[in-house]
Amino acid sequence: MESAESSVPFRPQHRGLRVRQEAAVLAGAVYDAVDRMVEGRRGSFGDQMRRAAVSVHANLAEGEGRDGARDRQRFFTIAWASLRELNAHIELAVSVGALPASEAPHLYAHCRHVGRMLHALRRSLSEPSSQR
Repeated sequence: MESAESSVPFRPQHRGLRVRQEAAVLAGAVYDAVDRMVEGRRGSFGDQMRRAAVSVHANLAEGEGRDGARDRQRFFTIAWASLRELNAHIELAVSVGALPASEAPHLYAHCRHVGRMLHALRRSLSEPSSQR
C-alpha cells in the first residue's frame, strides 16, 4: 500500500525563496481584501487582483526551478510586472470605490516589501558572478 506522501508526484523539501514565501502572504492579503470589496464591484477587480497576486507567486516559483540566471531572470521579471499590475489594480479599485481606501495602505505595504525583495533578487542575478 502506498503512503499519502509517496503518492505525491513532486513535493519540494523546502519552502523556497523567501521572496516567494512573502508573495504567498501578499496573495493571502489580496484574497482577504477582495472578500471585503464592495458587493457588485468585486467581480472584475477582484478577479484581476487575485490573478496578479497569484502570478507573482507562481512566476517566482517557476523561476526558482529554472536553470541558468537568464532563464530565472525572465520569470522574476514577469513576477515584477505582475506586482506592478497588482498595484495598478489596487489604485484603480480604490479610485472607483470598489475597494475601501482603508484596505490600500496594508496592501501597498505588502507590495513594497515583496517588491524590494524581488528587486534585490533580480539585481543579484544580473551581477557577472551569477551568469553561470
